[in-house]
Amino acid sequence: MRKILVLGAAGKTGFAFLQCLAHSDAFYIESVVRDNKKIDRVDIFSDKVMCFDYADESALSSAIKDTDILYLALPRNDDEVKHATAMISLAKQCAVSHIIYISAMYDEQQASVFSHSKKIIESMIQSIGCSYTIIRPNFFMS
Repeated sequence: MRKILVLGAAGKTGFAFLQCLAHSDAFYIESVVRDNKKIDRVDIFSDKVMCFDYADESALSSAIKDTDILYLALPRNDDEVKHATAMISLAKQCAVSHIIYISAMYDEQQASVFSHSKKIIESMIQSIGCSYTIIRPNFFMS
């Protein structure tokens, strides 16, 4: 059974992805949340739930170990590229076979802080040698 690690499991896209995965018996699903109040929300859809801050590289390394597919949905903040760099580096070290990255729609011809971080992360993923899916959603509605 293939292990899929869902980083951002309690977020909008992560939670929807998790709910879809739960209908399949093809994956062993591990979920990561950053707020322990959200563990119960994802627990029913996961084989294992972990709670840690993305800055905790030891916890991140342990979680990524033996992962086949990495689902990566990062919150937009000043540490986004730093956290993504650690995650992608660990994914390469651990021979993750596929990365699904939730990016964002942006104008590739115009520079902005927002698009700059997304471009950097997308580029890192494309350079490590595994297969990948980059999703660029436009906007989210409740």
